[in-house]
Amino acid sequence: MAKQQGKTHLPGELLQHFLATTVDYADFSATLPLPTKLIFDQPPIDRWTVVAHAMMLRKYFSGYYKDQRQGDPLNLNAVIRALRESIVDPEISDETWQGMEENVKRLESHTRYRINGVDKPELKIVEDELYGRYLHGEAHRWRHQVVSRHGVDSALWSMTHNRANRVQSVELLVRVKIENGLLRFED
Repeated sequence: MAKQQGKTHLPGELLQHFLATTVDYADFSATLPLPTKLIFDQPPIDRWTVVAHAMMLRKYFSGYYKDQRQGDPLNLNAVIRALRESIVDPEISDETWQGMEENVKRLESHTRYRINGVDKPELKIVEDELYGRYLHGEAHRWRHQVVSRHGVDSALWSMTHNRANRVQSVELLVRVKIENGLLRFED
């Protein structure tokens, strides 16, 4: 069960919460579509659209890389665990479930950027950007981001697209299982 400020979600409730937020994200995306091309010296509206999407998607990935049992209640590993607890589809093997959880981490862990002579993983760049500049104003993270905007913007664009695709694929999996009557929800 995912913790939420002293409260826990039951697995079915967590899945319903996840689906409600994906509908919100789809509405947001329809209103302010994620730019499909990365252009250096992009117009400010494109840059800020990517930043806004990155912030909206953060909840699905927060904390997954440190301890997969912590982080935001809706991080994708918590969603996948809730799906596993709610599913009545015996054809999905333990290895497949473990692979789904690992895929969340693998998706972002390999891309690296060379910025101002320093090789940095995409995840570190984006988290420093979000936490240092936009969400929390953490000084130590901001100091790391006083670098080339092009490299940071490239990492942010790439990771945001990857995250949006991953959230959509998990959402589709949950919806297909519901449509096929393969999920049981608590009363």
